[in-house]
Amino acid sequence: MKKMLATLVLALSIIACGFGQSSDLAPTQTALASTAAAISDLATQAAWTAVPTATPALDFGATVMVPGTYLFSGPGTNYPQLSMISNKVTILGQAYGCSWFKVVSTSITADIGWVSADKLSYNIACADVQPANFPPVPQPTATDTPLPTVAPTPTATKKAASPGVPGNGPVNCQINSNIIIQNRSGSPFTIYLTGPATFTFSIGSGEYTTVQVCSGTYNYTVYGTCNGSAATGTGRISDGDQVYFQCN
Repeated sequence: MKKMLATLVLALSIIACGFGQSSDLAPTQTALASTAAAISDLATQAAWTAVPTATPALDFGATVMVPGTYLFSGPGTNYPQLSMISNKVTILGQAYGCSWFKVVSTSITADIGWVSADKLSYNIACADVQPANFPPVPQPTATDTPLPTVAPTPTATKKAASPGVPGNGPVNCQINSNIIIQNRSGSPFTIYLTGPATFTFSIGSGEYTTVQVCSGTYNYTVYGTCNGSAATGTGRISDGDQVYFQCN
């Protein structure tokens, strides 16, 4: 660039010196002017032109640090497990300040789900990951948790008198559990519960009833079922439980 400008200056100096000479030098002056114009064009073409810097593409790729990591249907371990992933995934979205990422696996199955951020190695900034929609947190469902089956107790030839049924005592705990008790024994019975508090319930044959108790572990005694014999046992009671009694 400096060499071209020096040549341009020299050419212009020669042109300047030619002014005022005889007409015999006119062709030479015209040629020099043309040369100076060509050099000026070259100098203009050689000038630096700023080239915009390309913005690097964002890298949404991530590596699973623990092979066999579970994908969940939502951002949390309380969502159902979908599948297991290993190796590479692509980040699709985030939840809870990027503590969970929605990803798609790069395997042939292309599984989509949610994985905890601490299971991944990644370079993308949280601000560059769009929040993703996710389903509501699933609510626990009541399970049918039967207490041990009531087994008949052998009776003597002479039938003993039926024992008296204790009544409800004082309740010194919080009644916070609704449970369903079913009578599948074939005859009406009365169940006596003792644990955090004392409760007594009578249920007809083939019937069920919803009762309110304090959650906890109870000893139970069932009177009047399975040929009139009493049965005892222990079970844990929680809100939403469904229990039943039947004879073998």
